[in-house]
Amino acid sequence: MIFPFWLKMTYFKRAPVTLMLFLICVFFYLVLPMKNGIHLPRELSQKLSQKSFSSVQSYLYESYVKDNKPSEWKFWEKRFSERSQYLKGAEWEDFWFQMSFKDGPFLGMILDLAPHPDSIRYESWKKIFIEFKNYQQRDFSGLFGVSTYGSGWSHFITYQFIHSGFLHLFSNMMILLLFGILVELQVGSWACLLLYLLGGVAGGLFYNLTTGSNMAPLIGASGSVSALLSFYLVMEPRRYLRFFFFFFPSEDYFGDIYLSKWWLIPLLILTDINALLTHPDWSLTVAHTAHLGAILFGLLMAGVAKLLSFQPRLNETLSWVTHPEEIVLVKEDPHWIG
Repeated sequence: MIFPFWLKMTYFKRAPVTLMLFLICVFFYLVLPMKNGIHLPRELSQKLSQKSFSSVQSYLYESYVKDNKPSEWKFWEKRFSERSQYLKGAEWEDFWFQMSFKDGPFLGMILDLAPHPDSIRYESWKKIFIEFKNYQQRDFSGLFGVSTYGSGWSHFITYQFIHSGFLHLFSNMMILLLFGILVELQVGSWACLLLYLLGGVAGGLFYNLTTGSNMAPLIGASGSVSALLSFYLVMEPRRYLRFFFFFFPSEDYFGDIYLSKWWLIPLLILTDINALLTHPDWSLTVAHTAHLGAILFGLLMAGVAKLLSFQPRLNETLSWVTHPEEIVLVKEDPHWIG
């Protein structure tokens, strides 16, 4: 889908909440010294990658699961033993190490658990872990994001405005401008604001429920904008969106085309589902479950609006959206290729 560089200021005058949300996200990205958000300082990252650190934490977490979640421990032990001819002991250790950062209760009591038998390695691990924990709590992504050490209700609001890098910000703001304006013109400014905020909250809660809290903070507006997108899909199912296609740098092989909004489902939703089904949750750097939770919230809110026979206010043709019967007129545009 093409980015609406041609957005007119008249749209923003009629969609002030979308403009406000956009400016807040850009402002926080520019002024908060997050060092690209969840990326750690090089020195600390090197300490965490040390074999001695990972082996101690792996031992602590495996012991914790074995004592507190025996059925889960037996499940994983059986699964790994069945694949023992393909796996090495180091992979088993790495599995427990990665999983440990997803278990909130474990992280909350990790320093109170029985220590590693090797007291020297344990004390070295403890010093590095405390340094890591303190860094996460001081960094702005930790202060505003949703994590093991930042799970108050305020975090479920503030995390929606924090981004880890330019591409992270750009992709979310592109969707916000495209669909935030459409939703705000449909339902009004206050409803659009509530959809954005509550959609982000729903995404964060669904992420915590399904994936588990993490020491790496959950940040970004992707959940919020996913709720706006799914809400719009249901509210005006007959709208067509403008996409840009590219096959070859030759005339008639690239250009703009209007397609049904339902193309967004395989492009966006199925991508999240595929990632969850093909990768272990601890290996993912994108909060796919937050996207899915927010999408479900947007669909639910649109369903409620439909049941209440709500009539969208938007009845005009914008430059990146049209009705099927208007495509005949659009084809007269010299930029139309189809």
